[in-house]
Amino acid sequence: MDLTLERLNVMATSPDKSVQARMSNAAGLQVKLEPGTVDRHTERSLGTQLTAAVNGAITGYRKGAAKAFGVLRAQWGMPSRSDADPELQDEPQTVTTSGAGNVSVRMRGETVTAVGLHPGTLRRISEPELLDELRDALLSAMTRHAELITAKSRTTATATPRPLERTASWRTTSK
Repeated sequence: MDLTLERLNVMATSPDKSVQARMSNAAGLQVKLEPGTVDRHTERSLGTQLTAAVNGAITGYRKGAAKAFGVLRAQWGMPSRSDADPELQDEPQTVTTSGAGNVSVRMRGETVTAVGLHPGTLRRISEPELLDELRDALLSAMTRHAELITAKSRTTATATPRPLERTASWRTTSK
């Protein structure tokens, strides 16, 4: 692994500065709430702040990693990701819920589009429990996203004939 990826560390803050999300190669995704955040928010407003911070950290990390891999691809003479099969660029969608059902995460492609908190969650569970459930739902969503991408790439690879096979097939049917 390139040292730049090992050092890549991205932090994003929600618009109201109540939520901080940090993503790094070593620690993965970490979310921190400022003191008193739970008391100042409703489930919906905290979900919005969580979405903004988490998505900012993930997006920033992916951009940094893409730059690092772009340099490596150029050095190794590999095609860029933009040259990839357009079929693989369809964005899978997934919705996952934490084990206890208090937090849901919706992803489209590689973007967290919504973090939802079940009504009454902020009254029922503590802040550490909320963060644990958020981690659970995010991990589940990212794992499911990776599974969908892997399945799609396998399906596309076996269903799409290679250019040489297309040519041979065309010649056979045109006689």
